[in-house]
Amino acid sequence: MALLARGPVGAETAPRQRHLPNGMRVVVQDNEHTATLVMCALVQVSALHEPRARTGLRHLVQNMLARADGCAAEVAAAGARIGVSVAPDYVELNLSAPAESLAACPRLMRRLLFAPAFTSEALAAERGALMRGLAAQDEVPAPRALRRFYEGLYPGVGAGDLGAGDPTAVAAVQLDDVRRFHSECYLPNATVLTLSGGVDGAAAMQAIVEAMSGLLPGAMPQQTPVPLAAEPGVTRIAGDRGTSVYVAGGRALPLASPDYPAAAVGLTALSSGMDSRLYRALRVERALAYT
Repeated sequence: MALLARGPVGAETAPRQRHLPNGMRVVVQDNEHTATLVMCALVQVSALHEPRARTGLRHLVQNMLARADGCAAEVAAAGARIGVSVAPDYVELNLSAPAESLAACPRLMRRLLFAPAFTSEALAAERGALMRGLAAQDEVPAPRALRRFYEGLYPGVGAGDLGAGDPTAVAAVQLDDVRRFHSECYLPNATVLTLSGGVDGAAAMQAIVEAMSGLLPGAMPQQTPVPLAAEPGVTRIAGDRGTSVYVAGGRALPLASPDYPAAAVGLTALSSGMDSRLYRALRVERALAYT
């Protein structure tokens, strides 16, 4: 059955939205201008969900999900590519594939996100890679300064997306830690699933509902409280690279603040790169200016 749909040139459809009984929110937007699809799962697993003695655990889990261990045949059959990212307040797993693979992608996403095969071999490989990256952070002045900057703004959390955690904490992570963290935090009721691409929107929504409705919701663990940010000041970091880096900022909103989502959206909108559609829409076409 072909699920690829092409409408009249210039036709636009409103996104389809659905809230599943298990708490998962689904958004589907068909796009006649592409023959591919992208499915993104955004899970509300923030840096505050990490145990303080296991900072870097989110990065480890995400990197292990991206390996798709045990799913090589399904990934190859769908022609899918897998990507992951980690932000201070959420984690993301995405699949991109030809539109003809629509029927397979929701099932593949369910398996990758909610029933991964975590192995000790995968943990050893990803832990080693992460620790090498952490060790290299201080070799260049700019990342070193940014890391210290974010540690001041978000004590005990850091940048969340820019820094992956503490090497000592990462070295201490065991397979049971990974499995426990995943089972406690990666829940359908903490997930927003989006699909966009050259597919029929109704067929895409139905495929997602069939794949995801059987998942059971759960109770998200409490976020770990962290100390308040210090008053802005100057910190000098000694180095031998002969380069100076200066980073300035003010008191940051805590991740747990009800105003944080609005601040994050505003920061994204106002600082988007000049080659993005959002930048053009806000800064060029609507002449948005700010101080």
